Amino acid sequence: MEIVLSQFPNLEKVTILSVIATATSFIYSLIALGLSVAKFLTNHELRDSILVANVGDDIDVLTKVWHVFQALGNIAFS
Repeated sequence: MEIVLSQFPNLEKVTILSVIATATSFIYSLIALGLSVAKFLTNHELRDSILVANVGDDIDVLTKVWHVFQALGNIAFS
């Protein structure tokens, strides 16, 4: 990393990359939010929740909760 940064004469020119990355991340989040809202508006109902997922009656509630925490951990790790 230091070798790459040492090639720039001024680090002030690198800040534009940070601004672009921030804007891109924000736009991606807005796209995901818009698609989620559009999906909700087409169904007009919330069918699933954390404890009542459409995965079958034979799965225990604790297993469903464990899967939710695993999914949240995967999201946080990524």
